[in-house]
Amino acid sequence: MKLDQPVSKIEYARSDRLLHIMWMLHNQCNQKCSYCHPANYEGSSQWLDYDGVVRFLDRIFKHYDPMGKEYLFSFTGGEPAIWPDFFKLCEYLYERGVHIALTTNATRRPEFFEKCAHMFDVVSISYHPEAERDDIVIRNITGMSGQCHMGVRVMMPPNLELWNRSVRFIEKLKASPGKHWYSLEPVRILEGFGTEAPFLAQYADWQEDYFNHHSAVFVNTLGHEPNTRLAKSLLRSSVVYTDGSKEELDATLYVNRDLARFRGWTCRIGLDQLFIDFKGDVWRAGCQVGGILGHIFDENLQLPTQPILCSKDFCHCNTDVMTPKWSPRSGTSTEKITEASINS
Repeated sequence: MKLDQPVSKIEYARSDRLLHIMWMLHNQCNQKCSYCHPANYEGSSQWLDYDGVVRFLDRIFKHYDPMGKEYLFSFTGGEPAIWPDFFKLCEYLYERGVHIALTTNATRRPEFFEKCAHMFDVVSISYHPEAERDDIVIRNITGMSGQCHMGVRVMMPPNLELWNRSVRFIEKLKASPGKHWYSLEPVRILEGFGTEAPFLAQYADWQEDYFNHHSAVFVNTLGHEPNTRLAKSLLRSSVVYTDGSKEELDATLYVNRDLARFRGWTCRIGLDQLFIDFKGDVWRAGCQVGGILGHIFDENLQLPTQPILCSKDFCHCNTDVMTPKWSPRSGTSTEKITEASINS
């Protein structure tokens, strides 16, 4: 990417028909990583009522169907796959033709993933070195590879012991026998993840050098695209420069290089993206710009109809970075804009 060139806008690589719903189903997890905020694993939230979830989904479809939206539900947690009704929910969405993505630590038994892998369009596996369950994670990666678009994000804590575990995992995974299809990338630790003010961890110079020379790689020994309903372009965004040229956006690189700063830009969160936290509160996005829209079980939940001005100094979430947005210099004219407090 041309990281030193001014950017005019970010756009989905296909169209604005996509509605990407990021849903933190609960805050229960089978791991308690030291760099993860307790709010992400402490288990303070109760299991969701499945029938209430279906009623909420009906309201979502009623609001966004007239916009001609195509739906992608991305489930996170905690560890979303441990919710007792998770498989049932995926079946409901799959039968409706909704695209399903899952972010998981992939430490559940392989039998679970073998049962439901065919319903996933995208699986993002987060490797956490403190778990020390490399063998089962690799078995699940290789078992699902080829059935869905898969990305493996390896957490790289600055702590030397944990850093070395992550490096060894990367090499072990790449050496796994069989036919595979996945992206693989080292990921900086975001301290305070799950809070309103996360920040990038501090690394030694030699670790910074590692990040600079080890960006995402693509492992494809499968010989063909994975079996999935999801068009490849649906997963991608483009960055458009002020000279009119464009190229594919590497959101992780943007965050790692501290370039994801869009304060004052107009963003389509709420129209092309929603975020639901573990309490069931609905937001335009995980950045929380624009405030809470309501709760999933509120009968009078008010969903957005307009884009919004960004009021955040740093956009730390890849999904938020990829959501269509444009800078004041772009000259883009659009719908009426909802203004979030620029000081929030």
